[in-house]
Amino acid sequence: MTFHDLRWDSAEEKELFVAELQDLLQTLEDTALSDEPDIAAAFRAAHTIKGSAAMVGLVEWSTKAHQLEDALDHVRGQDITWDQSDLRKQVLDLVDFIRGELSPSSPSSNLSPGEHWRIRLDPACALKGARAFQLLNRIQEVAQIISSKPSLENPAELEQFDDTTVEVVMKIKTGGPVNWPEIFHSVPEVESWEKVVPKESDRSASLTGAPATVSASRQENMIRIHPGVLEGLLDGLGELLLRHAELTHRLPDVSSSAKEALEGIKRIAMNLQDITLRARMLPLSTLFHQYPRAVHDIATQLSKDITLSIEGGETQLDRLVMDRLHEPLLHLIRNAADHGIESAEERLRQHKSPTGHIFLKASSRKGRVQIIVADDGHGIDWDRLRDKAVKRGVMTREQAESALPDQLVAMLFLPGFSTKDQVSDLSGRGVGLDVVKETLTALHGDIRVESEPGQGTRFIMELPMTMAILSALLIQVGPVVLGIPVLNVERIEHWQQDVVKHTLGAEMIDDNGHPLKVTVLADWLKIPGSRPQVIVRVQDGPLKMALVADTVLGQQDVVIKPIDRVMPFMPWMTGAAVLGDGRVALMVDVKRLVERIGYDEKTSLQQKTVVSEGSTPEALSSWLVFELGAQPYAVSVEKVQEVLVRQPVSRIMGQHPFLEGVTMIRGESYPVISGRKMMDSPQDGESGYFIIIHMSQRRFVLSVDAVKEIIPINWRSIQAVPHYQKTEVIMGLAEVGDRVIQLVDFDATLAAVLPVDTSLPPAQEGPSRLDGVRVFVADDSRLARQKLMTALTEQGALVRAFEDGQALMTAIEEIKDASLHPHVVVTDMEMPRMDGYHVLQAMKSGFPAIPVIVHTSLDGKLSKERCQDLGADFVLTKWDVAELVHSVHLAYHGTMDNKGEKTHALIAD
Repeated sequence: MTFHDLRWDSAEEKELFVAELQDLLQTLEDTALSDEPDIAAAFRAAHTIKGSAAMVGLVEWSTKAHQLEDALDHVRGQDITWDQSDLRKQVLDLVDFIRGELSPSSPSSNLSPGEHWRIRLDPACALKGARAFQLLNRIQEVAQIISSKPSLENPAELEQFDDTTVEVVMKIKTGGPVNWPEIFHSVPEVESWEKVVPKESDRSASLTGAPATVSASRQENMIRIHPGVLEGLLDGLGELLLRHAELTHRLPDVSSSAKEALEGIKRIAMNLQDITLRARMLPLSTLFHQYPRAVHDIATQLSKDITLSIEGGETQLDRLVMDRLHEPLLHLIRNAADHGIESAEERLRQHKSPTGHIFLKASSRKGRVQIIVADDGHGIDWDRLRDKAVKRGVMTREQAESALPDQLVAMLFLPGFSTKDQVSDLSGRGVGLDVVKETLTALHGDIRVESEPGQGTRFIMELPMTMAILSALLIQVGPVVLGIPVLNVERIEHWQQDVVKHTLGAEMIDDNGHPLKVTVLADWLKIPGSRPQVIVRVQDGPLKMALVADTVLGQQDVVIKPIDRVMPFMPWMTGAAVLGDGRVALMVDVKRLVERIGYDEKTSLQQKTVVSEGSTPEALSSWLVFELGAQPYAVSVEKVQEVLVRQPVSRIMGQHPFLEGVTMIRGESYPVISGRKMMDSPQDGESGYFIIIHMSQRRFVLSVDAVKEIIPINWRSIQAVPHYQKTEVIMGLAEVGDRVIQLVDFDATLAAVLPVDTSLPPAQEGPSRLDGVRVFVADDSRLARQKLMTALTEQGALVRAFEDGQALMTAIEEIKDASLHPHVVVTDMEMPRMDGYHVLQAMKSGFPAIPVIVHTSLDGKLSKERCQDLGADFVLTKWDVAELVHSVHLAYHGTMDNKGEKTHALIAD
């Protein structure tokens, strides 16, 4: 007798049996996949399954569980050890067997499964069993039914059937395609249908089918509630709050006792709403517990040794959001195992542990959840990605060769794009990452990719904790009401035209000394009849903007409803909410709104720019145009930190001819380079503006006459400087409209005006290459990271680069196997979040055996001595990459006798 042949006294009895069985199966699976298996727990689970199966008449289940119980008893009695036995396979075989029997798609014959369909009936329809019989008979006309729920071969099951879902697995009889809508619509009570796509492992239970293992004491205090019940309860409470707001609006002059009663109703409704929302929140462990088994199965299929580490399972997430994350996460994990993790032989050749590691980590902050799927595999092959982009026609060869990693990563999310040449059962078809992106977009989330060749890849997802309710600041723009999440609101202030400055071709206001872009929402949304009166400063991560609206209506907790037909045309919306006075408020996703405004303005700007024939947006870069005399010049926007009105300057004796002196900005001194002197422009009067340049870890000021605008320039349109006009500080000329703009090379300017002492002690002999040496580099300058990675990689080193000290230390601390720690660490000194001094302290206290090399552009004896005091093995300047490579040789091979000899004082005293 099979599970589907059983006769149950009631549906509740069957549901209780299945729920308990799923918990027991999860205990067995967790034991099999654990490095330290709990044999006693597994024994109890097998014993309970044996007894329960025998009690309901499942003899085969009981026999298999009894055999496993005996085997586990031998381990308990120490007759054999877990490692010596084949118990892991025996445990997983039993779990797979029972889950297969439980599955509604489990075939009752020896035929292989075919198409699996799930058809839903109208809940209000009567005689559901008769409707299911009618539907299955209609399906039999075009297909051979392998199995179904209810079963056509069991009249009693059809008679007792009172469910709304019909499951059927079938093989198509006809040669051509089947018109399924016509067949399903032949039964008027059919409401919807879906084709069930097989997963990599049907044995990995679904989110609803296999709850996370919980203790017996917790099980006694738990009940299972369908998410639809909570959704209905939340809708009802939202309606109640709406009616309260409507009454308050229509009856402003009611008695105090009536007002008190209304407020009491509101408090109760809001408390119930809060409780309901908390009930919808689940720990991510509910989702994550499925993946160890999936990784085990995938690794077995690929003949790889892979472990999965999970952190942050206690992070809470809305159940309805979580339900949609299972497939995207499973796909990313599968990709990491198949695409990312190398074979054991290849990992050993690269001096890695033969066991690959996949990391699944979750955390939450300010109403958003971050989930990271990372691996320590070979990383993304950028050259291979370039070749695929060219082959697919997405890029030309020239575009691909000059494309940055951020541009190449976008290729991964295109439909049908894959870097694999061979298609396997797991991947290679180019299906998946585009779906992952679409799912996160629908959830108003985002995904980004970080990858280092030879070190691994990280997929970082961010999404809202819940999409059901929002505490919003309501603002009005003309007749339109917008809702902004309170978490994204920094400040509200009165609109005053005189505080707005026209800088860089746009309207800006001051933001603690920095320009902040202003957007008048009525202008951007093209809403007539608006009277701007307030500025709302908003921020989402690094994105900031000042939004101008007519008025602020107040703060309110609102229940969000999606507007599917409208939202594709307004991607910056998360949905809409009905307010107490009957008006509809459009809920704003601040990140998408700011990005969209920036995209529209960038598109408008590109349309106004003269670009050479055949150019593409990927070839454009942004340049800040300034004037010296009447001549236009430009500098790359990436190097510009901010623009200020001219400040007082103090001259210094013996300074470089291009230097004006030093200025103080917010308590810090900056050297001021005179643009006029640098370009030999007329010297009448003082220049009017300062451009603060940040590059190579140095900040300095360029004084100019006027700052004009930001324009895009196509790299291919840049012309070489004629030989008769050669100057070391101009990299090329760009013709824009009727102007010829000279492009300033600040690398050459900085080297000429602010040189550093690069004198070195005699180079010492050392090994010629760094094959297999792991070097971790921390520097917030992308150019510096790239130069160091190129130089060290050419020597055979395995380089992993980080944008600051905190990212470096986090990566080292996450490596559990000490044999995989870096051999040498190279760090800059001046970095955000964690600077080089703190990196030195952390390394020497936590990882004293790893040598640390400091490469910096900071001047002064104090900096050098402080680095030495903190234990730096070498202190170098950034300007000589060859010496840094030589120092890595020395640090790794330990050719220095003591620390005093080990430290080179390359910073000018």
